[in-house]
Amino acid sequence: MKFRRATTRLHSVLFMFFFCSWISTSASSFAFDHDTAADCADRVKNCEKDKTTFFACPITCAKYLQPENESQRSSSGLLNDEAFYELRATDVNGKNINFENYEGYVTVIAALPPKQQGVSQWYYEMLEHLHEVYPYTMEILVVPSDNKRLKIQTVRDPKVSILPKPYAGVLDLLKGALHGTWNDENKATLYLIGADGNTVEAFVSTNMQDFQRYLRFHFEKDLRKSEF
Repeated sequence: MKFRRATTRLHSVLFMFFFCSWISTSASSFAFDHDTAADCADRVKNCEKDKTTFFACPITCAKYLQPENESQRSSSGLLNDEAFYELRATDVNGKNINFENYEGYVTVIAALPPKQQGVSQWYYEMLEHLHEVYPYTMEILVVPSDNKRLKIQTVRDPKVSILPKPYAGVLDLLKGALHGTWNDENKATLYLIGADGNTVEAFVSTNMQDFQRYLRFHFEKDLRKSEF
């Protein structure tokens, strides 16, 4: 535990150095944070079916796919950090993933629906972009939300790890921390774990603007912790 606390503090200090360099980076030149099509209101029913609709209308589609009940759009809970950092997995490239290496970083576990290729592809590319914006402060892992393999076309130099099949170990742990309320396999759910591994938040069908705001909150919280 002493090593873990020291590691968390080290990453927080590193974050202080790089945060000022990256926090001013704007995503406005990318299509992740705004609709590019003029007819998004007419295309919302195709958000899940048509691969191109979510890319053209990410804001409209995310809002359309969110649960009607506001309490089901996001939630937070306490996570067993020991159990989380003991997890192990293998990604689509055969690389071994040791969750202990996520310690000290804000970690995103993205459960994406294989049946909705356009939705999953958009969230994957959005997360790759966010990793470029905050490369020294976060780690990202993508997992299928059901028992099918994700068909994602990776970017040229991927930083986001993808698991080839559902990993019950991590999803069960996260859902357990949230009292098992997050079970919709047809929705993209982003789980946000604090750098200390003690907290988890879930965001269903969120957009990049909102999720980036949640990330910055965690980064700033880490910054304040490192001052003590």
